[in-house]
Amino acid sequence: MVQFYFLALVLQLIGAVVLLEDQFSAKFPLVHSIKGYCMESSTSRVVLIVLTGIVGIMKLITPIQPGPAVIGDFFPAINLMALCVFYVFEGRKLDKPEEEVEIPIDDSDQPEGEHIEKVRSFYYTNKRIIGYVTLGVAFFHFLFPGAVLL
Repeated sequence: MVQFYFLALVLQLIGAVVLLEDQFSAKFPLVHSIKGYCMESSTSRVVLIVLTGIVGIMKLITPIQPGPAVIGDFFPAINLMALCVFYVFEGRKLDKPEEEVEIPIDDSDQPEGEHIEKVRSFYYTNKRIIGYVTLGVAFFHFLFPGAVLL
């Protein structure tokens, strides 16, 4: 559907701005204000998380024609779901300072908290790369809306 195509492009551009804010905020003050507007308020952050997750799932189900009925817009959908996970981590980071965030650990061999910490550290160490990939996926998705799996 065209509506999800448009929303996906907008959300991917917002995601690229949020991810690349550290690098471009000195040159472009608008980048800093966009990230601040999207991430400072808990209400706007929750709306962004929910909307990004729903659009990511819907891009898998309803691709732009003539793509296949399922997983037609695979890369934009996966990118949007990854952005949704990053927004959750960013929201937790903004709500509580790093030293106050406690992840409960159970007694199993590989605690769930360890996996969450690995994913979180992956996002923050590769934040710039993920931002450029997000920008690239949005750019190519805009140029080739009917390409299969793009």
